[in-house]
Formats: sequence, structure tokens, C-alpha cells
Amino acid sequence: MVLVTIGMALNGFTMIGASVYQHDFCPEHAGFIFSLGNTAGSLPAIVGVYFVGFLLDGHGANRWDVIWTTVCTLYFVGAISFVLLSTHKRF
Repeated sequence: MVLVTIGMALNGFTMIGASVYQHDFCPEHAGFIFSLGNTAGSLPAIVGVYFVGFLLDGHGANRWDVIWTTVCTLYFVGAISFVLLSTHKRF
């Protein structure tokens, strides 16, 4: 729980450049790129609500271990992907 809390707190730093990045990447289509990113970010939330409900209510057992392991894994993969794929070079 502590690691997830720290991860959420550090995730706030990504919001600093979230709106500006699209203008740097492709200024003429920044709105479209931003909407694609928001759509891609909303899809896991929709699936995640169903997944958590399935694990908690569907089987009659509280499977919080699976839920928190999934959350931590996704945060870790996202952080590693960001570090490996980010660059200072302009496309």
C-alpha cells in the first residue's frame, strides 16, 4: 500500500508535461493526439472496474492480492516503458 501511495504521488509529476507534450510532438494535430491518449487511458479504467468486481464479488473471495499485484505490475511496466522509450530528440 505504501508503494502504491508513493507511486501515485510521483505520478503527479507526469501531469506537468501531459498537456504540453502533444504540442511539441505534433502542433497541428495536438487536440486529436490528446483525445487518443485520453481514450487509451480510459479503456483500462473501464476494464479495471469489471476486473475488480469480478475478483471481489464473482468468486465470493476477496482477491486483493491479485488486484494490488496487477496495479503494481502495470505501474512498473509503465515506468520502465517511459524510461526506455523517452528521448530528448525531436521526431
